[in-house]
Amino acid sequence: MAEPDIPVTPRIRLRGVAIFGLQHLASLAIGGVGGALESVLLATPLVQGVIYGALFGLAFSFFFSRRAATPGAGFIWGVAAALLVWLVGPAGILAMRHGGHPMGMLSDAEAKFPQLVALLICLGMPVGITVGMWGLLDSRRPQPKFSWGRAIVAGGLAGLLAGFIFGQWISSGNYSPLLAGYGESGSHTAAVVLHSAIALLIGATFGVLFQRDVRG
Repeated sequence: MAEPDIPVTPRIRLRGVAIFGLQHLASLAIGGVGGALESVLLATPLVQGVIYGALFGLAFSFFFSRRAATPGAGFIWGVAAALLVWLVGPAGILAMRHGGHPMGMLSDAEAKFPQLVALLICLGMPVGITVGMWGLLDSRRPQPKFSWGRAIVAGGLAGLLAGFIFGQWISSGNYSPLLAGYGESGSHTAAVVLHSAIALLIGATFGVLFQRDVRG
């Protein structure tokens, strides 16, 4: 029995619907895992963190999937969405509605800063990148050409150059923000090597995430 001949346009539309459905499920799962990790880091109820994280992932997929068409764009939109959630939360607009004193609101925002970091790292970044990765599978969107060599080599060299300029700028104060929290390196050479390695990693990561956005 011959298979029914489905026109190309409906076939592409059905594939797009399937991709978006899987995208919503993936965002929900990543959000749930990120919410669980956030709860562990902040010592908050695990179930509550999983529910909030899953809702964040699902809502982000619904409202930002068309904007987050690449991993780089998803990264930016995810971080922005996480920041918006934090601003609307108890540390921001909701605190204003309760008539808090400005200095009290400032101290409360400082106390809630770890929550902002956890939202950015555990929810905004992974959910945004996940939605952006799924956006690459949508054949209806033309995607600029991607090159791993260009991303790693060009991005890494740009990171090294920026790291060198940044290092020269702050060397007079004998302070390196990229190495903050790593303790004493033991020698100036080791500090320079570690500083350059981190700058190289940052540049290569930028090349991988944002190459399509820059070229597009």
